[in-house]
Amino acid sequence: MNIAAATADTGPPLARSERRALRRRIVSALVLAPLPVAAVWFGPPWLPLVTAAAASVMAWEWGRVSRYGRFGRVGTVLLGAVLAPVATAAAGAPRA
Repeated sequence: MNIAAATADTGPPLARSERRALRRRIVSALVLAPLPVAAVWFGPPWLPLVTAAAASVMAWEWGRVSRYGRFGRVGTVLLGAVLAPVATAAAGAPRA
């Protein structure tokens, strides 16, 4: 089987699933977008708190993905590495 035949066989099912995925992404963006927009609008302390929460969730997810489902010490170091700059900036010392 060559690439053209494989593409012709798998193209239509993938196109249908991509439309559903796009719709799901649009809906989730509409639901999730107001929180960071409000945090930016209202400023401190909301913006640093939302930024720290988002950074923590992303660090937790990356820590688990990179360690086959376990958070562990690597995840803890990663969490500290993303929260330290957020805390430093929130304290008013972004140059530190």
